[in-house]
Amino acid sequence: MNDKRGNRGLYVTLAGVAVFFAALELLKPYYFLQNDNRDYILPCMAHVFRGLLAGAPAFFNFHQYCGTPFFSMGQTAVFYPPSWISAALSELLTGELFAAVDIFIFLHLAAGAAGFFRLLEYFGAREEAAAAGAFAWTLNGFSVFLGSSWGYITAPTAYLPWLTLLSLKFCDTGRLRPLLLATALRVLFLYLGFMQFFIYSCLFEALFISLRNSLKYGAAWLKSGQARLYAAGYAAVFAAGLPLIAAMWRQVSDSAIRAEPFGRQMSGAMSNSIPLWLWGNIIPQFHGFAGEHWFALLRARFFSGLNWYESFLPYYSHMGWLTLLLLCWFPLWRRGGGKERAAALLCGALAFGWAMGWFNSFICFIPVLNRMKFNFKLTLFLNFFLMLAAYLNMSLWLESIAPARRKLAGWLLAASSLLGFFVIYAVSPHRGFLVHLDKVPFCEPLEKELSDGRIFTLGVPREEGAEHTAALLGFNYATLLGLSHFAGYDPLVGKLNSRIANGLNISASADIKPDEMPSAIAYLRAWGVKWYVMDSRDSTRYRASLLKLGLREKFSDARRVIFHDSGALPLVRWRATGTDAAITAETGVNTMTVRTDNPRGDYLNFAVVWNAGFSATLDGKPQPLERTPHGRMAVFVPGGRHEAVLKYRPVFF
Repeated sequence: MNDKRGNRGLYVTLAGVAVFFAALELLKPYYFLQNDNRDYILPCMAHVFRGLLAGAPAFFNFHQYCGTPFFSMGQTAVFYPPSWISAALSELLTGELFAAVDIFIFLHLAAGAAGFFRLLEYFGAREEAAAAGAFAWTLNGFSVFLGSSWGYITAPTAYLPWLTLLSLKFCDTGRLRPLLLATALRVLFLYLGFMQFFIYSCLFEALFISLRNSLKYGAAWLKSGQARLYAAGYAAVFAAGLPLIAAMWRQVSDSAIRAEPFGRQMSGAMSNSIPLWLWGNIIPQFHGFAGEHWFALLRARFFSGLNWYESFLPYYSHMGWLTLLLLCWFPLWRRGGGKERAAALLCGALAFGWAMGWFNSFICFIPVLNRMKFNFKLTLFLNFFLMLAAYLNMSLWLESIAPARRKLAGWLLAASSLLGFFVIYAVSPHRGFLVHLDKVPFCEPLEKELSDGRIFTLGVPREEGAEHTAALLGFNYATLLGLSHFAGYDPLVGKLNSRIANGLNISASADIKPDEMPSAIAYLRAWGVKWYVMDSRDSTRYRASLLKLGLREKFSDARRVIFHDSGALPLVRWRATGTDAAITAETGVNTMTVRTDNPRGDYLNFAVVWNAGFSATLDGKPQPLERTPHGRMAVFVPGGRHEAVLKYRPVFF
């Protein structure tokens, strides 16, 4: 193996990725702040960052679902330093947190480009081929198109090349340093909390290492001391990640929608297909190009049965035309064999079949894997192994031409790869599941008023296409803006939270019929909902019912209408009177501190969903915490001046 470090080629590669990223951001500012990146990941980053500034890890979130666990949701990335760094850089450079997701993605793409470059170089590829491969790996449709919706998918883009490289170095040299570095990176990757991609990455890394080493050293390697040490590295990762793994497993078991394994049909949902995969690699759709009309007819003829989400699969499959050309250049396959290329193709074949849904019949019976949906996600790993083979092919081709033209030809191909990706993203609209149309950065002009009580979003849920979403304060915008919403968006929301929120998720909005309005408002009043936000287009549907129930319109513009309910109960109140007289409440990251001065003893009722991680103290001493019949929490406070504190800590932490 070639362990020579040619830094010049690496610097050119990283500069190319940086230029690409800067050009994309100049052309389409906040390019990656779409779909979940805006309404889930950015609020998570904001909550974690505020916790760090307050000196406490964000274990709990009082802003959504009337209070819900935060750390145990996993993807909140509470203990993931790149998330902190991205938020801090955004605050430092822009004075806002809105650039945090784009910075996060750039850091991971740059790390992935460097890792893929070094991996190809380690396999003996020329620096020009390594650079072209790094561009393809980091800028393919899965990383960029899908990355603008799900930013965390750029994490395996960053980690997989480095984990593969370090594991190979350990196996080839026997030195412990690469193994220790790989173990540390796996722990870091795990604490991002995106368990599906972490597990997939570990599976494919271990498979590739085992195949390649078996081809190179013989099957006996699997029983060698090095193989045992390699496995011990994974055991160390599990031990180091146990606090998060245990908390997430408990949350999954309690989840309203993920507690049970998926059956065969759900396991196979959103599988890719060979026609869609070929379509995305040969003719990715442009916006407004000359043949768009004929392209639309082709799509209607062959892909008319696609649902909304499946229609995006071709864009996420695109590997770049250079990659496809190198894979199809069959004369190169007769030269240079290579254990690495053979292992890559075997792993690629597995990823291909898995992405296409060919293994659903038994995947649905495998523990852990049968809780993961959307097989098209395996397209990332297919890209990884095909690109390894393709750019080893490119290096072989460069070696076959005249030495005087080798370097120039190689860098021209690398530049064409970079340019090809930029052209696609520059002329094509966002290919995200949901495109937010609100101009960034944005603020909430009524933040001070809305901080008094909870918010409820009225209206038909809109979860597909392009929408102005921020004004309606659904999804997890309450967390981002430091407000409080009755519902929210989280795939692992617990059963009790979900039951109390009547199953609301994703857009966190509900269409309440006029005859259901009296009982709904009475219920929401008990949970401290004072504000009702609705799209101005829908306001006529609710206005009469709300006015009849005593609510008053407080604000309206072209985007939204907001009603206020003076009959809503306080979030912290005395049980006997239902008022907050002589109560001063302050909400921290994981705590609620309440100071009282009541002449008589009474229970303090908290409009926060009960959770086993909470404990209570009264004047610094432990106090029994009661779970009310309505799923809230209460603590008894005797007469006089006292300080009661609710504190949350994850059960397994």
